[in-house]
Amino acid sequence: MKEATATVYGHTQRNLLAFGESKRLDEISPGDSDNFRVHLKTQQELAENTVRRRMGIAKQFFRAAARKKIIAENPFDGQPTLVRENPKRFYFISREEAEAVLDACPDAQWRLVFALCRYGGLRCGSEVAWLKWEDVNWEKMRFTVYSSKTEHHADAGIRVMPIFQGNGIG
Repeated sequence: MKEATATVYGHTQRNLLAFGESKRLDEISPGDSDNFRVHLKTQQELAENTVRRRMGIAKQFFRAAARKKIIAENPFDGQPTLVRENPKRFYFISREEAEAVLDACPDAQWRLVFALCRYGGLRCGSEVAWLKWEDVNWEKMRFTVYSSKTEHHADAGIRVMPIFQGNGIG
């Protein structure tokens, strides 16, 4: 399990303690899972998609317990867990805005990071940080990107990206 996944699971584990540390798994009912959803929304004040994600992780925990015969049934079955698209969070950064950000970057390294994310579609942080000079093929004008987030997919999280001539980055 990756560190970020462990952190996310830890948030759900911490939230599940709202049932009480002494409550047994086999005492948690579907009604309790309904109350847990309300707790996440009202007491924790989490957004709907965060609630759905935490409910899904709780469902996963309890599914494991049911498969191991620790509990007879999963009290989280039937809970909505599918994370939905949130159009309010979509925002297209225009070329003008991108150029303004590039102009505001303090140095070439910051301009490169921004350009790789904005124009290359790399994930800021993980994919940019993993880039190495040996991943750049100047002859073919390509570079290889490794994604720990998608390494379990058929392509092993590896993709080859074109290098385009541009201005304002270096």
